[in-house]
Amino acid sequence: MFKIIEGDFKNNKYSNEEYLDNWPMLYILENGKKAYIGESHHVKTRMTQHATNEESEYLIRSTSILPMVNQSVTLIMNPADSDIVADD
Repeated sequence: MFKIIEGDFKNNKYSNEEYLDNWPMLYILENGKKAYIGESHHVKTRMTQHATNEESEYLIRSTSILPMVNQSVTLIMNPADSDIVADD
């Protein structure tokens, strides 16, 4: 079972869940047409880093998934078929 935590990336508004600062999580930044999928142990800090990147300016929503999904599940997608970019 997973807990899904929604956030407002464009306005830098996120949940106060303690997990967003100290737990390995998968996160998605998207705008309905394009998406960026990443994983981090410090999602709030990572959101701040993304916000300073010009390539992220079109992204408006964030979704964090707790606990982190097994990485093998995230590798099923074929990046050549979409605009999705993976983060190490």
